[in-house]
Amino acid sequence: CNAIGEIAENVGVHFIPFIDDCFKEINVLTEHSTVAVRKSSTVALSRLCIVWYNTNIISGQDKDALDGLINSTLLSMSAGARTDNDSSVVLATLESIERMLKSLHGRGFVVQERVIGSVLVTVEDILSNKAQCQEEEEDDVGGFENGEIAEMDGMILEMAGSLLGPLAKLVGGANVSDVLRPIMNKIKNKLKINSSVAERSFIIGTLAEIVDGCGSSSTHLVDELYPFFIRGLSDKEDEVISNSVYGLGVLIANGLPNTSSKYQEVIQMLFALAQRRQNGRLVDNVCAAVCRMIVAQQDGVPLEHVIPVLLQNLPLKEDMEENETVYNCLLGLIQTGNNVMINNLDLVLKAFAMELLPSSKLSQALQTQIVQVIRALHVQFGHQFQTAVSCLPPPHAQTLANLLSSSPVLQNGIEH
Repeated sequence: CNAIGEIAENVGVHFIPFIDDCFKEINVLTEHSTVAVRKSSTVALSRLCIVWYNTNIISGQDKDALDGLINSTLLSMSAGARTDNDSSVVLATLESIERMLKSLHGRGFVVQERVIGSVLVTVEDILSNKAQCQEEEEDDVGGFENGEIAEMDGMILEMAGSLLGPLAKLVGGANVSDVLRPIMNKIKNKLKINSSVAERSFIIGTLAEIVDGCGSSSTHLVDELYPFFIRGLSDKEDEVISNSVYGLGVLIANGLPNTSSKYQEVIQMLFALAQRRQNGRLVDNVCAAVCRMIVAQQDGVPLEHVIPVLLQNLPLKEDMEENETVYNCLLGLIQTGNNVMINNLDLVLKAFAMELLPSSKLSQALQTQIVQVIRALHVQFGHQFQTAVSCLPPPHAQTLANLLSSSPVLQNGIEH
């Protein structure tokens, strides 16, 4: 099963003549008595579905029939996560569902209501410890030590919560927040005074992911979730605070126009928090939250005060997933000729130069964009550019000098 899934991913459209037969044979194995076979067959099915759907655009198959097949597969997987008695199979199934939900987003896939309902029931059962594998573990029939059981339970719970954000994105529409509101209330109500750090982090992080997935439909959630995330900023643990910052950022950005009046208050709170806590991931999340707010409503942010602080906290220290959010915002400001960015050209160039060093964790795509913007700035603001470079530390100035002295050709996939 593992080999077939890997071959299909690597061969792509050329695997289509064999995919139907492989799918049918592997589908039977999801009911196998052996744990390893059930797990590998479930993972393989998800990989085949993704390959099948991605190549459908090229091969021109019957999209409605393929949509039906994938919906049926998601439905079976969702039910399997509730009814399988082995935790490792359930975890692999949840991961497979998440992978499919993310891969199908933006591809014109129509998820059926019965699938939405089934996934929500699965998440709710796991939240309530009603899934079959959780009931089996209560009797300790799997040969696990108690610590291993607790760790596996935590992974399953977290993975179940991770389905909700991608599901919200896939469903989409103005009313998606109403579809998810019952499960959101259930998650929110799990937060108690004596909740552990892991529980608090999970609850706030999961709700934040749902808000991100709901997009503009989040306007319906502002009144109830704004105070919830604000309270999270007062937590004693940086992990919980970071998730609260993330949640607040996506809620403020997605909740417009209902959140316009909160912009100044939130920015002040976030910057004060970052200065007080000095935690790498937390500061990264503050930068990303502010960038989301800038992109959503630029005139609601005092850029002359905000941009220098953002630039001084680059590169990001820990949460590299937020690089896309931060740099797409900053590059967008430059490309639209924002004066505040030009007036802080020394900070801009320092931040950009650091992201072109070998130690950078930035993607090649973003590095390429940075190189292009640096070249454009050099041409458009020659004197100001040279003045800014003269203020940089020697290593950063040299990086830019090397870049500008070379011809704009691609080396290792990056324009230099």
